[in-house]
Amino acid sequence: MKMRLFTLVAAMLLAAPAAHAADACTTLEARTAAFEPDLKAAFELMKARDIAGARKYLPKLEAYFAAIPATMPQPARCGAEVAVFDYLQYLRFTELTGAGKTVPGYPAGTKFTFKLLDLNALAYAVGWLNYESQNFDKALAAYTKGLLIAPGDHDLSSEYVATLMQQKNYAPIISFADTYLSGDTDISPKARASMMGGKAIAQTLTGNKAGGRATLEAAVKLDPQNQTLKDLLAQWQ
Repeated sequence: MKMRLFTLVAAMLLAAPAAHAADACTTLEARTAAFEPDLKAAFELMKARDIAGARKYLPKLEAYFAAIPATMPQPARCGAEVAVFDYLQYLRFTELTGAGKTVPGYPAGTKFTFKLLDLNALAYAVGWLNYESQNFDKALAAYTKGLLIAPGDHDLSSEYVATLMQQKNYAPIISFADTYLSGDTDISPKARASMMGGKAIAQTLTGNKAGGRATLEAAVKLDPQNQTLKDLLAQWQ
């Protein structure tokens, strides 16, 4: 569910395996199962733009989210495989194994599997509902924590920038966008252009008009069908 355009914490860095309790997978999956029904119900209402209805779930979702550590869940052995709970980390691991290399800290031949915990979706819902309630400070806090749990998540990153825009807090957008765009490997050209557009606006509003125009021109070249970016560039002629 994509609706809008902090520091990224080691999105593509390899995390060495830590010691895990034997029931690590069961514990993590049980945590997801606890909030999943409320999260699913809230998302259905969010998609229908029933903001008032979705907002009724916010206190419960915030309570679930507050209980979750602000860190990316580390890989855990689940039977014969090692479960990876962050998708970008999983991509990095499978990139290495697909190239015949080993993942540092794991023996050769280790099989990795991706397990969806929906922690990023929980962060998204909490942030989005606060954003729609005009509570931008709480929205930003949710997206910030969400990016610690799921570094580089595309939707959370987009919402993080949009919230900073609403707060007229432009300077952090520039450094965030630079780190995000340089470290992300699976972002689509359209999403990349959109993030570049946000950076261009932030550059311009912090006094770097030349830099903003250059960034915007590059964004339009990347996504020439984006009419919003094209209209903005025309205004800056």
